[in-house]
Amino acid sequence: MHEIVLKTNGLSKKYGRSVVLNEVDMTVYQGDIYALIGKNGAGKTTIMRVITGLSVKSGGFFELFPNERRSSSFDKKRLGCLIGGPAFFKNMTAYQNLKYYAIQKGITDSKQIDTALELMGLNLTGRKKYSGFSLGMKQRLGIALALLDNPDLLILDEPINGLDPIGISDMRDTFKRLNSELGITIIVSSHILTELYAIANRFLFIDNGRVLKEITKQELDLECKRCIVVKTNDTKSAAVVLEKELDISNYTVINNCEINVYSKNISAEDLSKALFENGIGISGIYESGLSLEDYFKRLVEVR
Repeated sequence: MHEIVLKTNGLSKKYGRSVVLNEVDMTVYQGDIYALIGKNGAGKTTIMRVITGLSVKSGGFFELFPNERRSSSFDKKRLGCLIGGPAFFKNMTAYQNLKYYAIQKGITDSKQIDTALELMGLNLTGRKKYSGFSLGMKQRLGIALALLDNPDLLILDEPINGLDPIGISDMRDTFKRLNSELGITIIVSSHILTELYAIANRFLFIDNGRVLKEITKQELDLECKRCIVVKTNDTKSAAVVLEKELDISNYTVINNCEINVYSKNISAEDLSKALFENGIGISGIYESGLSLEDYFKRLVEVR
């Protein structure tokens, strides 16, 4: 089991009589990409603000790196965040903007600036001013700022908001790289649930400040019954290929012309190729099951 990076217990936040967070329990482990899912006003940003110290909790508690004996100031340096739009100087370059914040943070090693810019693909922007940056570049600079302290935990609120498809794809690859290559644990929110599903391994569903469910991707797939549907007139031979050639036992023969494959270790494309190479004719192959959006809607409806 990985070490706990963040744990909350009964975390609550009120503004006057309005309850924004209602006894939120959540656990984030080292190496997670942990997705917060909810409607506008559900409490996602408030969770992030409380954890990062931008807002004061009204009740309950939370712990950062609870299994390690460190000072609170040390813990804060291990946390980077992008919540809202950082205030950057329009007439300064990417490097100059990060240099300004590095001074504020007491960072004296300029290599940390270079590293943050390189990680976010901004190391070649040269003398280009922030005012001339695209939205994607501005988002990347915000994340570069969050990476200045070499954090162990990165908290990102709507980091792909407003980006075009290419920008979203590039950002998705960046998050995966930060997580897999640098070992950075990430907590992220977005209204583009397909993107969250593509990168996250654990999910927290929240509505009106109350947790609906905390679930792993594996558990989610099981509940959504996600599978690859194979249409073929030779289900018997197809089953032999699944077991003997692909070492897949997690499948169900629905009828004489359909098999549902529940293994997550193979894509529809690779499965189609394997069946074709073994002489199995298929009339159709596609992924099926509840989408992340449909799953969330069901959780809200039954609440």
